[in-house]
Amino acid sequence: MKKAITFALVLVLALSLLTACGEKDNGGSTDGNNTTPPASQGGNNTTPSGNGGNSGVNIKDTSIDNWQAVVKDYFGIDISLPSGWSVDSAQSLNGISDVTVKFKGNLDELASFAEAVFDLTKAVTTDGIQSATGSTVYTSFSETEDYSNSYSWKWFHGSNKARVQVIVEKTYDGLISLSIDGVTK
Repeated sequence: MKKAITFALVLVLALSLLTACGEKDNGGSTDGNNTTPPASQGGNNTTPSGNGGNSGVNIKDTSIDNWQAVVKDYFGIDISLPSGWSVDSAQSLNGISDVTVKFKGNLDELASFAEAVFDLTKAVTTDGIQSATGSTVYTSFSETEDYSNSYSWKWFHGSNKARVQVIVEKTYDGLISLSIDGVTK
């Protein structure tokens, strides 16, 4: 009888270990049905998990020191500032899918900065860049609309074709703002 109880306990322990060792965190949902695969498998969770993208920075921790790494990791855009520009503020308002950076710079360079950002976004999408307010496809920056020093467009990012909107504009307080919002990679 003792041998049977011992054998049963060993069997339960072995099954527990097999179950525990067989589970691994793949970044997907653990809601019992495991219906949300990780981003690498094309699931609905399209933001990098854990500590963020390649730089290890989570989008919610966007700051003036790491905004370039966040924008590159989450949106694929490697932005450089014009000479003499500085970052006034950088943050993610919702901590999930947006980045807003405000710069002190030469307002006469606003259009050329917006064009550089446009070209960078165009390089990372295969579906083209569209009007933020419609479905017009832009083939060049000159087709975008200038709304009193405000430029905006949308594009589709990554294998899940997530919609991302970019706005480059002059702010009311004389700064230059770059806002990128949308479901990220």
